[in-house]
Amino acid sequence: MLRSRRTPLFSGTVGNVLGQYEWSAYAVFTPFVATITSDPSERVSALLSALAVFAAGLLVRPPGGTVLGRIAGRRVRALRLRRRLRGHPRPV
Repeated sequence: MLRSRRTPLFSGTVGNVLGQYEWSAYAVFTPFVATITSDPSERVSALLSALAVFAAGLLVRPPGGTVLGRIAGRRVRALRLRRRLRGHPRPV
């Protein structure tokens, strides 16, 4: 594979691994966070509330990534266009 194709593939893989680690850690520590942040006598309610936050994050993440990815893509393309019009060399 060309170097220009390997770099985004590697970056994407590292990002996905870190993202999965983050979500897995949150899922493992959810019971502990639930007991700390809410009334200890209502353990089931606290756990369900913490898991609801986890579920909301899972549902919002893909559309949020799409929207933010498009915004970032436009800004990067605009920055590259401005650099090219000014005569700056393309960064390696």
